[in-house]
Amino acid sequence: MNNDPAAFAILVALVIIGYHQIRDKIPGFRERYYASPTWRRRSRWCRRRNWGRCKTIDCRQAAHVAHHKNYRFFASWTPIEVFDLIPLCRSCHNGLHAVAKGRLTQAKRKNPYTKYDDVLTSTTEDWISGRIDRKRIAT
Repeated sequence: MNNDPAAFAILVALVIIGYHQIRDKIPGFRERYYASPTWRRRSRWCRRRNWGRCKTIDCRQAAHVAHHKNYRFFASWTPIEVFDLIPLCRSCHNGLHAVAKGRLTQAKRKNPYTKYDDVLTSTTEDWISGRIDRKRIAT
């Protein structure tokens, strides 16, 4: 039996890549996952973090949404997905996705192969840290 950690890491990466390719081709997979008890548990756990408040700086509203930083671990077969979730209020979540879509459009002009996950990750970090002015976007 081979106990090589590098071989194990490669095996895990191949399993995850295969899972993503299969998952994205199943019709209605996303809708069924969001209706599942697994998602309800993970979402509830995320929203209870940060004392049930939105994680955005200077926002004191209750967290109603569990936001994915990116969709790499979306519906993963391990509980690692919960560490990729951030509790947000509805207005912050809607604003963040609006900004991410705008940034994706700009990035695609420069590089048509830009992925939404990459843009969403950087936008989420900028949004939560306060580098994006939420008041200017709301108006």
